[in-house]
Amino acid sequence: IMASTTWSNPGGCAYPPARTGSPPQYYTSVQSTYIAAGDGHTIQSQDVIFDEDLNVNLNKAVFIEAGYTCDYASLSGKTTLTGTMIITDGLLTIAGGTLEVL
Repeated sequence: IMASTTWSNPGGCAYPPARTGSPPQYYTSVQSTYIAAGDGHTIQSQDVIFDEDLNVNLNKAVFIEAGYTCDYASLSGKTTLTGTMIITDGLLTIAGGTLEVL
């Protein structure tokens, strides 16, 4: 698994690229957002590229909506992970948008 996370933000968004919860808490990696999400929560991520792995290894069900605009108002693109996604426990459901793993 990759040791660090970086992300590119070509649109210059003011908010960090991933969030979960209500009120939302913002994160700079999908992995940290996944860890923070509660069972049944939704992760929303912007139309950005994350250079990271995603390790789905906790006993919980999490939903992902991927490819949001900067203000999280609509799904207009895709979220890309340029690492490996490993699922060993729990459930990860793509609930909206596009999540691409390269």
